[in-house]
Amino acid sequence: MRRQEFLLQDHSELHALLSRARIANLATVDPDGAPEVRPMNYAVVGDHLYFHTAPGGTVAARAGSLCAVTVVDLAVWIPSSWRHRFMACPATTYYSSLVVRGALTAVDDLDEKAVVLEAFMARYQPEAGHLPLADPRYRGPLEALTVLKVGLEQSSLKFKFGQHVTAQQRQAIYDRLLERQGPGDHQCAAWMRRLGLICPEPGGHV
Repeated sequence: MRRQEFLLQDHSELHALLSRARIANLATVDPDGAPEVRPMNYAVVGDHLYFHTAPGGTVAARAGSLCAVTVVDLAVWIPSSWRHRFMACPATTYYSSLVVRGALTAVDDLDEKAVVLEAFMARYQPEAGHLPLADPRYRGPLEALTVLKVGLEQSSLKFKFGQHVTAQQRQAIYDRLLERQGPGDHQCAAWMRRLGLICPEPGGHV
């Protein structure tokens, strides 16, 4: 990563981000070398990221190939006017994101598939209302479904919340976030505090 100040090396925060976010973008390359990206639901079991798809489809055909996965948890627009009266250059986005690289591997074991699909249901349908995936009646559907996984070993966690600007500029941006109260603004301000980027000052909103 070029800007090392944005890199966060925290295994627990990696899993927390994956828990908060809802969609991952799975990037692969087709047989002709053309890139392809698809938004996917996902589940995390242990140190693997799992996807499921229909057999015979494009995603299923990428099993055994290298892939990259991006997940964005929070993205907040920071207008240029918050740092300069008339120049557009300072306009930016504060965000938290994850990039995972690795081999996309097919899961054949039915017990592993059942555990993974149970994790999907717990994540996207926490109210339950279904038979446990270990029930024998799921054997046919589990055999038919394609489940893919990629390890989390090669992961880059990036948190950009003003590390690259001065303390005075950060405080001004922080104050404007609290005033604007747009989608994600308070979460962004909270991350600036959590990362120690905002120092308590008389009159500051800390």
